[in-house]
This record gives sequence, structure tokens and C-alpha cells, in this order.
Amino acid sequence: TDDACKRVLTVKAHEDRCTGADFHPTACAAMLGATEGTVDGGPSEAVAMGTACADGVAHLWSVGGKHLRSLKGHADRLARMAFHPSGELVATAGFDHTWRLWSVETGDELLCQEGHSRAVYDVSFHPDGSLAASVGLEAHGRVWDLRVGKCITTLVGHVKQCLSVDFSPNGYQIVTGSDDHTARVWDLRKRGCVYTIPAHSRLISAVRYEPTAGGYFVTSSYDHAVKVWSARDFSCINTLRGHDAKVMCADVAPGGATCCTVSYDRTLKLWRQQGGGTRAGAGGVKFEEGGVLEVKEEEQE
Repeated sequence: TDDACKRVLTVKAHEDRCTGADFHPTACAAMLGATEGTVDGGPSEAVAMGTACADGVAHLWSVGGKHLRSLKGHADRLARMAFHPSGELVATAGFDHTWRLWSVETGDELLCQEGHSRAVYDVSFHPDGSLAASVGLEAHGRVWDLRVGKCITTLVGHVKQCLSVDFSPNGYQIVTGSDDHTARVWDLRKRGCVYTIPAHSRLISAVRYEPTAGGYFVTSSYDHAVKVWSARDFSCINTLRGHDAKVMCADVAPGGATCCTVSYDRTLKLWRQQGGGTRAGAGGVKFEEGGVLEVKEEEQE
């Protein structure tokens, strides 16, 4: 509720650059302020977050920043990672043309999914955990049935590398973002693209649905802007400007009242929705800047 954006934890995660990070589904803002011991009656040894690295290894961490286990198996650098909705699994996308599924409890590799002809950059899970979608540098995406480990449909349409993918909470729509400056919305029922949005003037770095009701989704870009799009008619209902360099990632908090963006200008910005709520109707979803965290030079070393 406080508009101030304050750092509560620093984790020296990797010697090489960190390429992706994700919170465990049970993690929350209150947990991040906790210290080692117990959190709301639970053990501090529980996994709270994961990080992926250019050295090809991912790591899982406790709420207090304690290293719990390493996920080793990829033959090349990693891109992004994502926790399964159940919290029992985590996926990593790799430049070895595979994405892999790991046990959160043991760190064991459960699935090495091949099928992409080039590097895999992002992975997203269906809300019920039955499907996964992956995208990469070959310009198209794939949807996988985790129950059988097979590709059930291919998302063909982008003409350049595809760097981000996300499932809608409705379970049948997927949004992808590409270096061709467009975002595409796919319908699994129709097995094809239902709308192409000429969203930005440069590469789209991230796409994210509002995770609760799915009334809107956001796109971030190297053109320094973040845009909010209606999930109903795909119109642009808000443009978030404030970064002075390319925006590398954007995400939306559950409930849709807060959006977070991070940029090469060394700032992380929180955007608060005016009036709250998650519906993207005629009035639109309007955000205003609510907090800024600046990363200083010495903090990056």
C-alpha cells in the first residue's frame, strides 16, 4: 500500500549475468521482508524464488535469500524461467534448443523437452498446469501437453525472434511478443492467431496478462515504453512512459492494481492503477507512476 519502492533483499545469485527470475506461487510481498526462521508459521527452507543464469544453471532460494538447490542439465546459457501453478515444478528455457522441467522439492530434472530448432527464450504455463507454451529465436512458439510430453499446436506467424509468451487466465488465449514489433493473440480453440497488434516501434521484450481476471495485458519494449491492451478488443488503453532506456521486462501483480517495469536506465518502477480493479472496459485501465527504485553502479557489481 505504500508508494515507496524499497529494496528488502539482495541475493548474490550468480557469478555470470542473471537471465531470468520468478517468484514461487506461494511467495508474497510480506514474505520478502521476513528473516530466516519461520514465515507465517512455515519454515524458511521453503522455496520462495528462482533465478536463471548465463552459465546454464538455475538456482532456488528461500525467502531470506538462502540457497536451497541448483538445477543443472542445460548444455548452454539459460534465458527465462517460470514456476508451475502447483508450485511443485519449475521450467527453464535454454539456448541448447530445449526447455526443461524440474522438481522444486528435489531439484531433479523430470523432462527435457526438445522440438525447437533454435534457442528457447521463454516458457509459460496454462492456469491449470496441464499445458505449457514456449517461444524462442526461431520466430514461432509451441504449445505442449505436459500429460504426454508432446507438442499439440505450433504458433506460426511472427517473422522475427519471439522473446515472451503468456497464458490468459481464461485458459484458451495466449499472447506472444516478438522482435518484429508485434504482439499476437492466439486462440487454442481455433488453433491460430486471432489478432496481431503493431504494438511498438522496436523489439517487444515482455508480454504479461493481468493474472487474476485477465481483463488486460501489458507489453514492454526497447522503444522505452510499456503499453496496456484490452483483452476484449485489443485496443491500447494506456501507455506508460517514464523510462529513459529500453524496458527489459514488465509484470502485473495479482488483482491488477500494480504493474512493475525494469529498464536499462537502472530503475525499477511501480505503476499504480487509478481507482483499482482489473476490468478493461470503455473507461480503460489507467496507471500512474507509484514508486521508483534506482540501482546504483556499485550495486550491480
